[in-house]
Amino acid sequence: MQLIVDAVELKALVRDVIRETLAELRASGETLGIDRDGPIAISEAEAAHRLGLQRHQLRDQRLKGRVPFSRGPRGRILYRTSDLEAYLAARRVEMD
Repeated sequence: MQLIVDAVELKALVRDVIRETLAELRASGETLGIDRDGPIAISEAEAAHRLGLQRHQLRDQRLKGRVPFSRGPRGRILYRTSDLEAYLAARRVEMD
């Protein structure tokens, strides 16, 4: 059996599957490994890890005003998980 698929149709199908999968992940709270019942703010080290960045790379983004943050006890830098999701969403690239 041989399957012949038009490249345009395949691209549209893949795009639909990705969108549906991402929607399901968001609904279940699995983006960035976030537990919706977990902490609302995480350390800079944990935030960098979840974003796949080195700690200094996240710090540079924070200092440029690209990632919102809060100061916790003793001046510790904390990131809201929702802000990290927004940071990623703002940098999302759609492939056409």
